Amino acid sequence: MPDEERHIEAICRAANLAKYDASIYVALLKHGGWMTAGQASFLSRVPRAKTYGALRKLVELQLAEQAPTSPMLYRGVSAKQMLTPIMEEMKNMLRVLNEFAAGSYPQKTEGYASSAWTFEPNEIRKSLPTMIRSAQAQIDILATAQGAADIYNRYCKDLEKAVKKKVKIKIFTHSKADRLIENELKHLFQVKRTACNIDADCYLFDGAKLLIVAREKALLVTESLLIKLFKETIAQLESGRASAQRLTGGFSRRV
Repeated sequence: MPDEERHIEAICRAANLAKYDASIYVALLKHGGWMTAGQASFLSRVPRAKTYGALRKLVELQLAEQAPTSPMLYRGVSAKQMLTPIMEEMKNMLRVLNEFAAGSYPQKTEGYASSAWTFEPNEIRKSLPTMIRSAQAQIDILATAQGAADIYNRYCKDLEKAVKKKVKIKIFTHSKADRLIENELKHLFQVKRTACNIDADCYLFDGAKLLIVAREKALLVTESLLIKLFKETIAQLESGRASAQRLTGGFSRRV
């Protein structure tokens, strides 16, 4: 794969850009100076009709500058400036996780495009049924052995109602979970056992809101990078590729 293609793919992942947007951005950076939309289209090999929308998006994201000339001129903002807010988001995510793991619980933590709130476990357990009933498409659950028992004893009826609404529910639980409870849950939901280390109960609602319930505190997160990490963990479990060692160094051990 040519270097330019690798750069475009990397920028698509890092900045969450569409391929046309990333191609225009690479062309602006390579040129280094001001250029028209036509020049950007030619250098990036992006169709002219798609170029204007891509340039507008880059300007909105502050990845490009626009000069009020006729015709309009554009130039790229350095990659270092583009990556700074992304690195700040990652640092914020790690700081929240480290504080949570160390027992230091900020009541509310906000970072670049991210938020996290902490609650007492009993407080969040009262509102969990409402959160379950509010789900529209999917609930992914990573449960400790005790968490599987709680699902069966406390939340099974709410999850049943969600299933009736055609909400897809997946439950991954520790291999030490009670076999009878597991069998009961299997009648309604997709349940899979794992020998991987699970230290907290995690609920992902519609791929956008992540709830982590530990022994002493609960953490509610809308942090995109943390949610992505959780989804990757679920994908590993679902495919059977996750080993105890891999997960211990991954999501479940981090919380």
